[in-house]
Amino acid sequence: MVWKTQERKGKSLVTNPLLFTPDSKFFFGTAENQINLYPTSQKHEILRVLNGHTDLVTSLALDSNNPQLLFSASVDGTIKVWNFVTSTLLHSYSIGHPILELQYSSSTQTLYYVTRKTQNFRLGSCLFDSQDNHIEMKNSKMAKLDAFPRGMILTPSNKHIVLIYGSKLLVYRTKDSQKFRCTSQVELLSVAVSSKDCVAVGCSTGEVYVFLNLFEDIRKKYSSVEQIPSNKLHWHTKGADCMVFSDDGESIATGGAEETLNITNIQSGKQHFFSKMGSTLRSVAISPDESHYAICLSDNVIRVYDAFKRLCVKKIVGFKNDPHQGLDWKGSLSFYPRSSRAISVSGRSSLQCFDLAKEHAFSEHEILPVVGITTDESMRLSVSFFAYNFDGTSLATVDYRTLNSMENEASLKFWSLDGKHKNYLLHTSVTDNSLGIQYTSLSFNPKHEMVLTTNSKGRFNVWEKDISRGSESWNCKWDGEYKKEVSNCGCWSEDGSLFAVGFGNSLTIWNPNQPAVIQAELIHPGGETVNRAAFLSKSPFLVTCTERHVYLWNIFTLSIHWSFSASSTHLATDAMGRFLIYIQKTIINEEDEAENYSNGRFMVNKPEYKWESHRRGYQKDPNSKTIVPLKRKKVEGNLVLFSSQSPVPLAVWNTGSDPIQSVALRVENHKGVQSMIAYITKSQEVFSIEEVDVDHAFYQAEQADAKILKPLEEEVQISEFNLIEKNIKDQQVESKQEKVEIPAFSSISSSVFNRIWDSYPVHALPLPSSLYSTIMDGLVKKKVSDVQTTDVHRTKSNGIENTNEENKEENDNSSKKNQAKNKQFNLESMVDFFREMNVSSSSSSSVTIKKREREEKSNGKSEEEVKTPKREKNAKKNTESIEKNEANGEAEENLKKSSETPKTKEKTSKTPKKVENESKGRKELNNSTKKIKRKVDDAQ
Repeated sequence: MVWKTQERKGKSLVTNPLLFTPDSKFFFGTAENQINLYPTSQKHEILRVLNGHTDLVTSLALDSNNPQLLFSASVDGTIKVWNFVTSTLLHSYSIGHPILELQYSSSTQTLYYVTRKTQNFRLGSCLFDSQDNHIEMKNSKMAKLDAFPRGMILTPSNKHIVLIYGSKLLVYRTKDSQKFRCTSQVELLSVAVSSKDCVAVGCSTGEVYVFLNLFEDIRKKYSSVEQIPSNKLHWHTKGADCMVFSDDGESIATGGAEETLNITNIQSGKQHFFSKMGSTLRSVAISPDESHYAICLSDNVIRVYDAFKRLCVKKIVGFKNDPHQGLDWKGSLSFYPRSSRAISVSGRSSLQCFDLAKEHAFSEHEILPVVGITTDESMRLSVSFFAYNFDGTSLATVDYRTLNSMENEASLKFWSLDGKHKNYLLHTSVTDNSLGIQYTSLSFNPKHEMVLTTNSKGRFNVWEKDISRGSESWNCKWDGEYKKEVSNCGCWSEDGSLFAVGFGNSLTIWNPNQPAVIQAELIHPGGETVNRAAFLSKSPFLVTCTERHVYLWNIFTLSIHWSFSASSTHLATDAMGRFLIYIQKTIINEEDEAENYSNGRFMVNKPEYKWESHRRGYQKDPNSKTIVPLKRKKVEGNLVLFSSQSPVPLAVWNTGSDPIQSVALRVENHKGVQSMIAYITKSQEVFSIEEVDVDHAFYQAEQADAKILKPLEEEVQISEFNLIEKNIKDQQVESKQEKVEIPAFSSISSSVFNRIWDSYPVHALPLPSSLYSTIMDGLVKKKVSDVQTTDVHRTKSNGIENTNEENKEENDNSSKKNQAKNKQFNLESMVDFFREMNVSSSSSSSVTIKKREREEKSNGKSEEEVKTPKREKNAKKNTESIEKNEANGEAEENLKKSSETPKTKEKTSKTPKKVENESKGRKELNNSTKKIKRKVDDAQ
């Protein structure tokens, strides 16, 4: 087994606007550094994936002359040319600076782009040779921009380029390179151009200006954008974040924070809406045949609507992040118990389940109902804690609703799974309106329907499920406190017989069945506060994390087994007795890093990608009008994996400068994945680390290389019957593959050890008698199994199985009365077989015939009644073969006598003795069988 490096999951699907193909059957989308091709109406998720960029993809463009060509630009400073039908990269050209926008003119075969160098932005162009698929530089300094570009569009006539950046509007004429600028009184957010060269601009105040003749009016040098003749549309309450014209240019679609797509006719002003999107609209695209709208939402969801039916026909859900980035996100992460390689993450008001393998969210549960648009910072919502029971049928959550600095509402809710609708239903809600209360932990009992909660007031509560009244409800079984200290953490043992609660520098251990009696108290040296605690599986150890150390306690001796000097903020355990901690510190230089990891015991793995994520966004520099990336604190974190046997780490991963918000560890044993680590950062980015089987990884790589792409039309036009048939074949292939699962402990002693610990609670030592008896039972069972296996091998070598099969075939049509006699005959045949070991093959055939005769006589029936036609044929064949062998033997002996020398005569003279010995052996066998038969008859 090998641990892989960190892999980014849950990439953003809504960074760039979607792009339809000319036939409107497909559309392109980006997932940060990769390009995805989706069908418009079918339920397929992804048809093609184009990988090649090493950083964020910022723009896409198609060639109208060759519909199979796709151009892409990225922050890595390259422009790539793709044949998306065959998923091949045709050419890559490096600009040398991050590229933010890209447009392509098919008539002039020119690519226009915007690059960034420090605080400067420039408009440039390059030529594309369609015959050789080659790109050459044309002009890298067409125009200079002093702010981050919000949008760039090339007119359908290819005569003008329209750019907006900050509060300025730039029109660049491609014929003579003339530039026309105009400034707005507010910030410009979006721009669109129709087929009739009409230009529309969206403002941060919600106004939309539609310029019918902008390219002539702008020459008159108006002082502001608002003074240019236009049609003003004002429906949005905040900003018009996205817009697009219809193909005929008569209507325009706009969207923003209202979570509604507004479609307005420019001349008549008539409007119709697509409402209840669920989040802020970031971009909108219309198919060339105007049959579908493709919308990107800020919560990482893509929706495709039928323009005529006004229904959502396709929904692609990625990992949902909090769209209100100005708020302090306080979510948590845990593995989903009802699915493999899936996690659950709490958001601002909901709980979503995300598949790490397929990278899509398959369910979402609303914890806090949100009515209307809640973008005001005065209303803060958060789901801070959640926990599942052992099979995922019950759920407990803790959420907060902060109205202002003086009003705070904390709610503890208990849910149960509805099997029909596959959703969780609320049964019990406990609300506390006291100011300043904060829950510090929430955990489920691994074996029973019990929940442990701790809060900042120094109290801990044990909740139990009650179904005695006919309906489910949760009641507080008992609550407690200890020395009026703040309870920082709580956890359950693996078998649920104990739970631990941390108060200050003490960790107290309790029995849920004896609430008034404390079982033990673990006092940490130096007065360090206990922040995290967890029991290890199948062992008497308990892990605690303080401000400066990590301690491993032995519960039996109530002493420290070993300790590790580190300031850990997160702790996770798995079913193999391992635990994972997160250590955060300031960035160290190379010399300090070499000193810390020079002993060779650590395996440091760093993330594969370190790009500037769109979630980190941009902010305004107060000293200038430019927009710069957000500055983040210079910190560094490491994930360290331990086992209870030694304080030396099993593995170490460098997680970068983005702090981790929550981490989870679980044993998977699914499709070559032994274990998995998942964590989420403060910027809501999900990473996973897998422990995989090397052979399975090589097999997957070979399967991926051998995959042959089908034409797009064949992949889309698949009926439901074919999909079902394909799924059945895939399941059959998976079942044929050998799944080798390596157990946690493979020795005999470890299996005995697990058996003992499963039968005793965590806080009780096993009796020596049980230890002795289990070891002896294991050894005796092993010896018995060894004897049985050796007997089977001997019987196979002697051919006993063949004789048993012959007897079964011969006795299938016999009655129940004759079965007892047949069993007796089987015993006789066994004895005969061992007596005939030294007899030649020719004599064995005659003996078998005599056996059949004895069998027929024992059954008391005549030959005509017993023998079937098949038996008669076999008997005739045996007699004929014997006669032929005898005849051939006599002929061979005559030939040998004629050609014998004196020496050979001496040898051949010994053969009659052998024949005599064989005849004697036959007589002895016949006599012995008769004696055995008589004894059996006498016994009866």
